[in-house]
Amino acid sequence: MAEKMPFDIRFAAKSASLTGMQIVDLAAYPAGRKIIKPNLPNRAYKRIDSKFRKSPDGETSGWELK
Repeated sequence: MAEKMPFDIRFAAKSASLTGMQIVDLAAYPAGRKIIKPNLPNRAYKRIDSKFRKSPDGETSGWELK
């Protein structure tokens, strides 16, 4: 049985153009590209890479990115 969450999930249409959604899009797309195609150049990911938590060895895999 699913546990009740202490918050309600609300979905918004993309056309709502919410500021939070725009920020998420700016970070999620480069991170997704890094995971799906790690060998391709990704200048946008280089800009956000320092924002992710890292292991003591400097790896993000298993810490923030899967």
